[in-house]
This record gives sequence, structure tokens and C-alpha cells, in this order.
Amino acid sequence: MGLKILCAADIHLGRRTSRLPEDFDARRCSPEAAWERLVQRALDTAPDAVLLAGDLVDQDNRFYEAYGPLESGIRRMIDAGIPVVAVAGNHDWQVLPRLADQIEGFSLLGRAGKWEERSIDKDGKTLFRVRGFSFHAQHIQKNLFNDYSFGPGGDAPVVGLIHCDLDMPGSVYAPISTAQLATTDALAWICGHTHAPRVYRNENPMIFYCGSPQGLDPTEAGLHGAWEITIDNARRIETEHIALSGLRWEAADISVDDVIDRESFDHALITGLNDLHAKIVAELGPAYAVGCRFRLTGRSPIHRQIRAWIQSDDVGGLKPINDGIQYFIEKISDDAAPKIDLAEEAKGTSPPAMLAAKILTLRDKTPADEYSRLITQGRKRIEAAINKPYYSGIESGNKPGDETIRDFLMRAGFSALESLLAQKEADA
Repeated sequence: MGLKILCAADIHLGRRTSRLPEDFDARRCSPEAAWERLVQRALDTAPDAVLLAGDLVDQDNRFYEAYGPLESGIRRMIDAGIPVVAVAGNHDWQVLPRLADQIEGFSLLGRAGKWEERSIDKDGKTLFRVRGFSFHAQHIQKNLFNDYSFGPGGDAPVVGLIHCDLDMPGSVYAPISTAQLATTDALAWICGHTHAPRVYRNENPMIFYCGSPQGLDPTEAGLHGAWEITIDNARRIETEHIALSGLRWEAADISVDDVIDRESFDHALITGLNDLHAKIVAELGPAYAVGCRFRLTGRSPIHRQIRAWIQSDDVGGLKPINDGIQYFIEKISDDAAPKIDLAEEAKGTSPPAMLAAKILTLRDKTPADEYSRLITQGRKRIEAAINKPYYSGIESGNKPGDETIRDFLMRAGFSALESLLAQKEADA
């Protein structure tokens, strides 16, 4: 008979989901509600163990707010005969040891940053072994894998449980490489720290980030929840990502190529929402709402009006309900451009004509020498901006490529040309 493991990470009890409309029920789309759904999933499916990869609590000053829900959930699972094993992360390195000391049966692996192994037993037999370490401070610069000294796990499968920064040498959050983890006898490495779920490796050992059960802001888009791992007697692994979030964030592009008036613009937005719903409805799980960030693309003859519309409050009132799911638009960014006959506008020597000619050169990449000159000049300006103090978060070696420069220059050029033509029309 195979094994079934339920695992999750980065719950951040005590934190609020941000960017919600004022009329939304914040409790239903909170980390606490996602945690309660995770606990209920465990009670309903009775896994052989629940593994939690750190940052269960947002930070130390959230202890009192988070203690009740976390303790209640862990006790319910333990009382149901489900072992619960966790490691501490950089947010809850002080809180989890205190909780583990007060909840009998709750196992916290690897205190003081030391590797530890625990066996999950049933009816006198070891089902599998869990290996991991906990954060003992907010920052860990050392690669703790250098202290990994376990021999073969024997007959029982081995599963790793860690909170770390994968493939980020120099990180202060326990940097470990996936290449190092791949050398072990573990069948899977369950990792916490990054809120976006991500599978780094599918074959043994499987290596993945659980991601947060609830997307905490619009940048945490897509499916969020827990993972169910099954390991059969031949040590083959299967995984299923289980949706737990009450609110799902999504991002999508909407073309304005066919937008010629307000009615067609509203139609484009509604179509975008409907298309998005059709794409994700099968994996929404318990979500009662979806928050959307749209990016406008393409070209429209009324681009200036579209820009004014998305800056008004009207668009935020669009909240259709599809299959009982409430949708809302959190933000619309404008990467569209005016629909301009560049060849016609480029005739002559006026400032708009000269600008239109440069945009044509960027678009067609010809003449080659002029195109190269524009890219070189654009690169100098953009890299000079990147090196300013307010861009200090960008690594100096992360320089934009030619296509990035070209795209930026064309968008800036279209914006300037649109303003020049509008001024010309107003002066006429």
C-alpha cells in the first residue's frame, strides 16, 4: 500500500490579504481561512502525515493572533491520529519552538539549525523518514547542506522538509542548490520560502516549493494551496496541487485592436473576464472571488480616451459573477499604443514626423545602422537610470537586451507621438 502525504508552507497566519475591495469579506480570503481548509482536507483524506515547511506564522509579534488557529488546527489533526511535522522558517523561527513545546505530538525538526530525522511509524512499522532543519535566526547565510551527513535511509522512503532559498548563492535565507539536494537518497524535497509554487525537478528526488496557500497580494497570482504526494510501493511519486485560497489573483492581457468606442472597450473587458473564467474555473476550488490585473496591448484609434477610462473609478465597478464566483478588476496597466499611420506621419520635417520616422526604424529594424544607433543611445539612457539609487534593487549584471530596449523605446515613442498629434489637432 502506498503513502499519502499532505504538505504546505508559508501560511503566514496573522497577515492580511491586501488590495481587496472595501465590500469584500476579508476573513474568507485570509491565510487563517486557507489554514482551516488545509486542516479540514487532512481530516477528510486522512494522510499518513502532514508536513509544514516553515513560515506558518507571519512574524513574532503575531504570536497571540496566530496561536489560537494554529494550535487548534494542529491539535485536531493530531487527535485524528495524523502526525504533524514542521520546520521553522525565517518568519516563525522564534514562534514555532514555543508552539511545539506547548502542543504534545507536534514535531519541530532541527532546532538550532541542526539537521534532524524523524520516522513516521504506524503499527510498529516505519512508513517513511523526514529530514530537515529549522531556522534558528532570521537570517542564515551558511549553506546548511554542507552539514548534511545522513547515510542511506534503508527500507523506508526518505522525504526532505526545509525552508531555504534554492539556487540563490549569497542569500541570507539558507541558500541550498538543487544540484546538492539531487545527490541525496530522498524521494522528494518539500521546500518553503517562496510564495509562488514551483517544481524544480520532477524525477527522483522531486524538488519543489509548496508556495503559499493563499495569494497575499496581486503579485501572487495563480493556483495557491497545498500539495498531496503519493508514493507507491515501487517508490514512484505522484503529486496533486490542491486549491485552498478563498481569493485567487490572476493576470491577463487584453487587446484593444478592435476598440473604437466606450461600448467596444467595455465589451473587451467583459470578454477578458469571461475568457479568464473559462480558463481557470476547473481549478478554483473553494475560491469565491478572483481579482484581476489586466494589461492592455495592441493599438486603438482612441488610445488617449482608453487611458483616461482606466484611470477613472468606473472600471473598478465592473464586478461580474460567473458560476457564483465574484470577479473584480484590481488594476489595468496600459501597454497599448495609438493606431497611427506611421508612414504617413513620417512625411515632412516637423517634430511629429521626425519622431514617427524613428518609431518606424525601431519597428522595422531598418535602416540597420540607424536602428543600431537608436538602440545604443537607448541602452545608455536606460542603464544610467538603472544605476540610480532608487533602482538599487536591480543587480548590476542584469542588463536589458536589445528587444527590451526596443520595446521600451517604441512605447515611449508612441506615447510622445500621440501627445504631439493631439496638440497639433488642438492648435489647428
